[in-house]
Parts: sequence; C-alpha cells; structure tokens
Amino acid sequence: MKKCPYCAEEIKKEAVKCRYCGEFLNKPKEVIEAETSWGRVRRKKSRRGKPKMVVGSILIIAGLLATMRSCDAMGKGIGRESEFYISAAILFVGFLVYFIGRYQIWDH
Repeated sequence: MKKCPYCAEEIKKEAVKCRYCGEFLNKPKEVIEAETSWGRVRRKKSRRGKPKMVVGSILIIAGLLATMRSCDAMGKGIGRESEFYISAAILFVGFLVYFIGRYQIWDH
C-alpha cells in the first residue's frame, strides 16, 4: 500500500489511477508537485446534497405556483394577501433548502 500524492488516501502499489480522487499516478514527480501546490486536488463527488436539491426544487415550484395563484386573485380584487405572504415564504424556504443541498452547507 502507498499514499496517493494528490489526496493522501491509501491505494495499492500497482495502482495507475487513484480510486478516490481520479488522478493518474504515472505523471512525473515535478508535475505532481506543481498540481498539488496549486490546489488542483479534486475530491470524489458526493451525492449527499441531491435529496435536498430535489426537495428544494419542489418547494420552489410549489411556491411559484402559489404566488401566481395569489397574485391572480389579488388582481381580481379578492383580498388574499396572507396567502401571498405564505407562498413567498414557501418560495424562500425552497431556495434555502436547494442551496443548502447544492453547496452542502452543514454537511460534515
């Protein structure tokens, strides 16, 4: 076993490509040092934020539909201002959940 020069994970001695970061290991040592010094280390993509993005997208769509419905009702003279504020809050929460999932905020 040896350590990957890019991500420092334990890999097999015979490995040509790191299974964790996806970098090829048969590059000259100078290239490896230059790439790691510039911070070009790629991390394995995580799918932990995907469900949050889906829930956020659903909330965004629901908020948009509710906002359009309440705006249409207010345009016709029917006073539904509280419905508008609730739909705007759903829209805001939807964007919040989506971006938390997208950028994996609070995931450890």
